[in-house]
Amino acid sequence: MIAQSVDQFQFFPDVEREILAAGKLETAGFYTEAGLRLGRAWEAAMYAAAREFNLPLTDVTIEEIDNLRRQLQDRMGKIIQEKTPNAVRGLAEISKKLSEAIAALTENAVAREGQPSESPRRTDALLREFLRIAPTSRLQRQLAREGSETAIIRKLRNRVSHAALDGGERELSKDQYTEMNEAVENFLVALTGAVLGFRADARIRGQGEAA
Repeated sequence: MIAQSVDQFQFFPDVEREILAAGKLETAGFYTEAGLRLGRAWEAAMYAAAREFNLPLTDVTIEEIDNLRRQLQDRMGKIIQEKTPNAVRGLAEISKKLSEAIAALTENAVAREGQPSESPRRTDALLREFLRIAPTSRLQRQLAREGSETAIIRKLRNRVSHAALDGGERELSKDQYTEMNEAVENFLVALTGAVLGFRADARIRGQGEAA
């Protein structure tokens, strides 16, 4: 189980709740349920760090383009379902509107800025932002190295979050849970280092401006 150290959780109090719950489930032998909690702890840490770095937690979208994109997907589905010329013409109509909306963006700087949506940002997008703003190259390298652990975390979390297409079982073994646990712990250590570095860098800049 991930060590309950103050260093790891002082910046991520919501993460501690998930880690403690995962530990209880692990002790009881419920590795799948414990893995789901670890996945939530990993996401919570990402969101907490994003707040610390003053990064937006939700996607920015251009509403008109986004709506037309969804309509385009719906029309493509209709073609598959109906297999009629009218369905194809409907797709062409939406495609034309989408092209016109995209062209209009060249003349509208305000629209190009977009608006916050309700959808949370993808964790891989947040990680790229963390790498961009990390105050030192050492922290960038550490985040990049431990960020590779997110592939393990995401793979195992997704495995137990969704039903299998073939109807088979989707459970985490003890070994898989241990692997996921280690990946989350390593990532939390790296993320804590990034937060500490970010705060130290902010203090140095503040002292320089005051002088």
